[in-house]
Amino acid sequence: MHNDPSYTQGGDSWEWSPQPAALWVAAIGGVILSYVTYIVRSEPAGSLLAGTAAFLLLFVAFCGYRATPRLAVLRPHPHHGPRIRFRSFLGRECVLEPRHVVEVRVLRYPRLGRRVPMLEIELNEPEDRLIILSRWDLGTEPDQVADILWSVGFTRRKY
Repeated sequence: MHNDPSYTQGGDSWEWSPQPAALWVAAIGGVILSYVTYIVRSEPAGSLLAGTAAFLLLFVAFCGYRATPRLAVLRPHPHHGPRIRFRSFLGRECVLEPRHVVEVRVLRYPRLGRRVPMLEIELNEPEDRLIILSRWDLGTEPDQVADILWSVGFTRRKY
């Protein structure tokens, strides 16, 4: 999986997904916490906390792997323009054409005392939805992904 926005795969297509190293770290952390759960089994509260943390880390690693690539720009089809393929955190996939997308924008939200960019894709079809992707989801800066989406023909709005 290549997250470099300048990297093209097979001509005019790009893919973005969580960094594989981050998913591996989450999986290894989950395995370690599973072992800690076994070690502290005589203490119910510690065992419950370690077990819950282990489960959540393993769940994040699994879902992150399953949703790879998270966002992709597909090569133009003869009957369609460029399309976006999006996979949800649980692996549900949908292919969006420019007529489905109201606009693509980058907004900056306050997080831990600083403003963090988030890529927002507003849809009108097949259902009204707002897809919000962070740097974790894309594996690169949302500004770079938005520039590529705008360059292939999706509606632009930058704040």
